[in-house]
Amino acid sequence: MKNLFLLLISCTLIIFSNCSKNYNKTQYKGKIKGKKEFISFLIDLHKTDGILITANLDDYNLNDHTVNSYYNYILRKHKLNYVDFKRSLDYYMDDIDKFSYMYKIIIDSLKNEMAYLDSLQRKKISKPNLWPGKTIYLIPFQDNTEDSIPFEIKNIKPGVYELSANIKVFRDDRTKNLKMRMMVEYEDNTIDTSETKIYFKDNQFHKYIVKLYIKDNPKPKRIFGNLLTYKSTIYMHIQINKIHLFYFTKEEMPWHAPNVKQQINLD
Repeated sequence: MKNLFLLLISCTLIIFSNCSKNYNKTQYKGKIKGKKEFISFLIDLHKTDGILITANLDDYNLNDHTVNSYYNYILRKHKLNYVDFKRSLDYYMDDIDKFSYMYKIIIDSLKNEMAYLDSLQRKKISKPNLWPGKTIYLIPFQDNTEDSIPFEIKNIKPGVYELSANIKVFRDDRTKNLKMRMMVEYEDNTIDTSETKIYFKDNQFHKYIVKLYIKDNPKPKRIFGNLLTYKSTIYMHIQINKIHLFYFTKEEMPWHAPNVKQQINLD
């Protein structure tokens, strides 16, 4: 995690140097984002830098389309286009002292979040794994009666359930719209759903995570879902390992709430 932080700082310095070389505040005519909103955007931007740097360090061989999808998502999330981003960046860089102070806020925010994630990782080590199935799956060469790998857990509590798995989708796989999906059913028969798209098909393992927020009221009955769900397939060729299902109280994960957006959507 410390190495990731240093890499994020490096990305910040690269952005500073690149923007300084090309700086021309009259060249761009986009709208200027408010200071708080622009700081929030830059924080998300550097989180995305960290995701992509980590992926490259792990030899995930990200292609240009995948990289662009991540950054385009951040722009859409903050209701920005590239012209508005460049105009806002030029505007705030016009006063380097104020811009440096903005980056102090950004760096402090990233430090605090990484410290929290370190603490959360330590908690996971001591938590029981609630996953009810096998720990390794190989499709189609293993005898699985259900290629979607369904699961169900009853007697659940309000809080956050986190399902994670390392998934390798081989290049010859022909599955469409492949996802991990987890749902909660309440006593009034309503259902909440959370899912994550499995977007790499490159013969390499990638870690995918689905987080599901469980409300206090109505009372929850069960969580269920599929480690794999898909629209259609001619041929499946997938390997899965290191499957974990952890439970966290709301106090342990206060930043997950019903109004928090789901993970990055690459569609």
